[in-house]
Amino acid sequence: CVVPERLIPVFFGIASIWYVVQNTFSTLAAMRKAVSDDIDRLRDSTHTVIAIDAAAEETMREMGFNSAQITLLAALAGGAFACLVAFILLGCSFFMTPASIIPTLISSSLIVLSAVASVKAGELPKAGASGHALGDTFFKHLQKAEEASATANNVFQASTAEGKLKATQVVVDKVKT
Repeated sequence: CVVPERLIPVFFGIASIWYVVQNTFSTLAAMRKAVSDDIDRLRDSTHTVIAIDAAAEETMREMGFNSAQITLLAALAGGAFACLVAFILLGCSFFMTPASIIPTLISSSLIVLSAVASVKAGELPKAGASGHALGDTFFKHLQKAEEASATANNVFQASTAEGKLKATQVVVDKVKT
């Protein structure tokens, strides 16, 4: 026989797992949109469009910002959180009685609400705002793409056949290294 008092924490667990998966997916999608918008703003600067597109594609792929990777990451985060909730619920099921459900929910909700309030306050360590791997990776790939673009442009801008051969040899040497 199923005891309703034992199902209440299970329903809360399922709701929290769904919230974590949905919030993780929407956060990663928003991060992808922000990076994409930053890349679009760079297109108006002095960089060539081909170099920016190549650097942007490589950075987005490397940092895990395509839709399949975002979905997989959200599912993995949800699975890990589901395991945590399952272990907590299993442990609580050994010790929880119908008389202790309300006090347990009150004490748990106070802890969760204080954690949510501190996150929403935005009081994060200042060290977390520097040295982002995403920006560093993007500009590394952008620099490589611009160097390749400049080398290729030398071939097209050479006025003599000898100049085109020398510029082509430079491209060949760079490709080999």
